[in-house]
Amino acid sequence: MKKLFLLFTVFLLSTATAWSQTWQIGNPNAADVTATLSNGTLTIRGTGYMIDPFSKTDYPWYSQRADIKTVIIENGVTSLGPAAFQDCSEMTSASIAQSVTGFNLSPFSGCASLVAVEVFWETSPPAPYSLPASVVVSIPAGSKAAYRNGNGNTSPWNDYTVVERRSSEEFYIKDGVLKQYNGSGSNVVIPDGVTEIGSYAFDNCSTITSITIPENVTSIGNNAFLGCGSLSTITVFWEYPPFTYNPYIQSGLDYYSCVLSIPAGTRMNYSSIGGMGMSSYWSGFNIIERRSTEEFLIKDGVLVQYNGNGGNVIIPNNVTEISAYVFENCSTITSITIPSSVTSIGLGAFRGCTNLTSITNQRLAPQTIAYDDAFDEDTYTNATLYVPQLTYAIYLTTTNWMNFANILPISSSSIDETKISLPKPNIVGYYSIIGAKLNREPQKGVYIVVYDNGAVEKRIK
Repeated sequence: MKKLFLLFTVFLLSTATAWSQTWQIGNPNAADVTATLSNGTLTIRGTGYMIDPFSKTDYPWYSQRADIKTVIIENGVTSLGPAAFQDCSEMTSASIAQSVTGFNLSPFSGCASLVAVEVFWETSPPAPYSLPASVVVSIPAGSKAAYRNGNGNTSPWNDYTVVERRSSEEFYIKDGVLKQYNGSGSNVVIPDGVTEIGSYAFDNCSTITSITIPENVTSIGNNAFLGCGSLSTITVFWEYPPFTYNPYIQSGLDYYSCVLSIPAGTRMNYSSIGGMGMSSYWSGFNIIERRSTEEFLIKDGVLVQYNGNGGNVIIPNNVTEISAYVFENCSTITSITIPSSVTSIGLGAFRGCTNLTSITNQRLAPQTIAYDDAFDEDTYTNATLYVPQLTYAIYLTTTNWMNFANILPISSSSIDETKISLPKPNIVGYYSIIGAKLNREPQKGVYIVVYDNGAVEKRIK
């Protein structure tokens, strides 16, 4: 009985061995690439090109094509021969390595039963010539953009059902690029090591309600948040948004329903006219600027945020510029004093200050005001602007300042009228002590010199 069992086992092993057959099919060196047909699987391995025969019948496995159920092209093989698997009508699946650079003249033509193809190209996949339209294509994790060509319309892979494989990591990161998110949480904090959010990284993550993007992120790929229908809050940390394109359209964000939380003092950089490059595209979000704990948040001399309680506000003397929107909607402010150190006032700086009735400007040379809406029309009409007596007449004729209906001179005893210590590259005008413009510099007397950088000097000859 033992002998009979042993003979039967040997017979099975010999039958299995007979099922396996190997051919050399490399080009130009035949031994460089081999093809092995074993138990319904045709495995092609080696390095370089396959043979390029004149006819499909010249492939050594053609006579056994009905036995082929699966084809595996291993890494190292660089080409698929023309019509290599044509008429393998029983083939149901195929796996193609990343090293393969192209489909040569319809290698899968006539493979009517082929339903699943696994590929490994992460970028620039070759055109899928001759794959049946019903095939489901399994692609590497984080590579979806390569098969959608950025806009979902021009890639030939769009004709197929493409399924992206999932990484086992919550954040699949490669070379600083967040390729794929696989978590299930609602409040997502992207790791600090991420420098780029890849295309489709959060594709159809419908459970996400908020996301925090670290400052190190310098770009967001196309459709990164496509299908994130529950995403309502994005928290960012850039002082200057780094993007040079329209981020919310290209990333798939529904920015109309999304709150964008930005750092304190950066509102201008996300506005419709401010920022770097084309960062104004962020202005479409419902922007909420985070608040500093300081009453006056000053960066390099620029007042970028006010967090006081209003009333009578005196801007500190170390401020050289009032940024856009700084006092916007501070309806509790009734009066404000602008020191002589301030040289410019940004867009909408005092917009919405509905109870502002008194502005004291201590600067001799009128500051530059960005556009004409630093103040509301009601402020121009109802508030009183107090300016130095020495240059009162200049304020009356200076763009935007002249919009105030009520301008009154005040004593300049607190200002060094003899000289304002600022660079004076070029003289742009001479004025009398009462503000009348002079045609030339007087030879004697007291007069005012105005420079192109805003500096003013009183001279006595």
